Amino acid sequence: MVILSLLIAILIDRSLRQRQRWQSRMLAVSWGRFLHKQARNHAPLQRAISDPAGSVLLWVAPAVILGVLLWLQDSALLLLLVNILVLVVTLGCSPQRLLVRDYLHKAHRNNDAGCQQLKAELDAANPDAEATTLGGHLVWLNFRYYFAVCCWFIVFGAPGALLYALVRDSRHAQAQAQTKNASADKAIEAETATIEQNSHFIRILHWLEWVPVRVAGFAYLLVGHFNRALPVWLKGFGKDAELNAGYLQTIAERAEDQAEHEDLTDEPCAMLKLAKRTMTFLLAATAVATLLGWLS
Repeated sequence: MVILSLLIAILIDRSLRQRQRWQSRMLAVSWGRFLHKQARNHAPLQRAISDPAGSVLLWVAPAVILGVLLWLQDSALLLLLVNILVLVVTLGCSPQRLLVRDYLHKAHRNNDAGCQQLKAELDAANPDAEATTLGGHLVWLNFRYYFAVCCWFIVFGAPGALLYALVRDSRHAQAQAQTKNASADKAIEAETATIEQNSHFIRILHWLEWVPVRVAGFAYLLVGHFNRALPVWLKGFGKDAELNAGYLQTIAERAEDQAEHEDLTDEPCAMLKLAKRTMTFLLAATAVATLLGWLS
């Protein structure tokens, strides 16, 4: 059931490359707007949103409700359909994918100025990557929008994937909801509340990614240059969660097949191939675990 859901969802994601509406970021924005709209008429809900712990509980409430509903039902077909739907929604990052595609097109035409502009846009769209190269962005995008989602789905099912995606997309959604619903005379207070809530969600997101980053790093060892990347993986294994992005990107750089890059497309293409091999490894490991009876 797990491996079948993953394979079908990934095939659908590859077929719908340009989709943006049916992705978790848009749904998170709608959920955030709904919460803040209801909070204007309900003081207890407003207090809950203002409190960090209460805000987290409200944001992950859809995942908790989904988990309860799936636990109460006993239909295998319904479970499969829900798994596929949740994975299709939580996988993928269309805006960043379009930027990467445009970058590669301009790089093939040797348009350095256009590449620099698109790189700046990608830095703004993917700030947590802390990447200096397009390949670094690809590594982190693959992890955050594919590998980590699959890890949470494999362990906790559809509720786990949805919970991770809601926390992942919470900062963007909260900022938009606060901007849309805050009145002019409360703009400063709303902005301050957004910053505090975002920083809280950032810390939670880092810890949700701590284990998947280590798993992804180990996968890079196995599909890349093991001897070069192993010391980096071991040295940074106990690093703080805030350093996840840099840690994983360093492992990927050491595990990369191509050491020298002659043009702008060599490095991102090499990193993309490495990330794809890592996803293939995760799916293969999941299939083996299913055959051994460790997963249903």
